[in-house]
Amino acid sequence: MSDGKTPSSSVIQLQSHITRRVVEKLIGQISDQYKEAASIIRELDDIMVNNPKEGIRRLPEFFGEIRAVLGKDQAFVEAVAGGPNPHWTGSILDVLGFVYPELTTELRQEALLICFSFLDKLNYLIAQDNVELIQEPWLVRDIIVSESWYWPGFQRYVDLLKKNKGVKEFQQTLNRERNGVWMAWTIIRREWAILPIRTWYYENFPDIVDRTLDAIAARIYSRAKNRQIRGRVSVRKSVKELLQKYDPSFYQTLSRKIKKKEWIEIKRPWQT
Repeated sequence: MSDGKTPSSSVIQLQSHITRRVVEKLIGQISDQYKEAASIIRELDDIMVNNPKEGIRRLPEFFGEIRAVLGKDQAFVEAVAGGPNPHWTGSILDVLGFVYPELTTELRQEALLICFSFLDKLNYLIAQDNVELIQEPWLVRDIIVSESWYWPGFQRYVDLLKKNKGVKEFQQTLNRERNGVWMAWTIIRREWAILPIRTWYYENFPDIVDRTLDAIAARIYSRAKNRQIRGRVSVRKSVKELLQKYDPSFYQTLSRKIKKKEWIEIKRPWQT
């Protein structure tokens, strides 16, 4: 020390060097952990594509494996964060979503039970963060119709659409953003996407739009039924009111899908 109180320049340089080494080590550890997590997700993806039944059976194993990437720090980190890293565990749910539309009803039910055995142990806000990373409309549909607390909303996509003034700008946004249920849902809502963007999106992504309409239909009916249970208003009146939030060109399609009720609703023991 130069005066007994202020560190000398050589000490400061040494401390700075040590700090950089510590930070670089931490960044390296984080990078390695994310690489390991990505490897686990790729492994599950390969299994799901080639043998969905095995992939579903092994979902609990992969949830445990990806959480264990943190090693001895897992319990501490998850306690501080409020739960597991949703970018990792939510990606596992998203991989399930890739094959979900092709599964039999029995396999979907089995997969949903495993999803809930994971999600139900989380703080509901962390569960929402996981569901928000799922891009497949049918998987989102069956989760939120079974448990409305897991509805994450789509504010992020609302904010994105507000920044897009035309189709070309929106196309550039799609090149950077994931395109699935949350983008489609936001566009189908009548107030956030301008007509040219809606028209272009419907023409270019008809399958995503149609399956998202399935999810919207389930959400509308579920909310209407809950309103009736609380004694507020009839299901029929609620459905009519909730339909007004969406693009009028889909009213008939949504009404038809609501009548069909083709979603899967899982009842856990405390809900029966």
